[in-house]
Amino acid sequence: MGYNVDNTTIYTLQFADDQMVMAQSKEYLEYMCRKLQEQYPKWGLNMNIAKTKYMSLGTDTNCLEVYNGDVITGCTE
Repeated sequence: MGYNVDNTTIYTLQFADDQMVMAQSKEYLEYMCRKLQEQYPKWGLNMNIAKTKYMSLGTDTNCLEVYNGDVITGCTE
């Protein structure tokens, strides 16, 4: 999981109140998003699925299926 850069694995980048999750496959990304959705309430946070998008640098543009049947759609812009 994550993305390797010079022997360092980067899993997330955080910007103010936004977070970007990086993975090398759709399956890993789905898993990481499910785990975040499970953990966020423990920290007083939540994931706004309506504002959440994903971007693929490959050919897989199907939606991501995450926790409680939520679906994350791909970026169109």
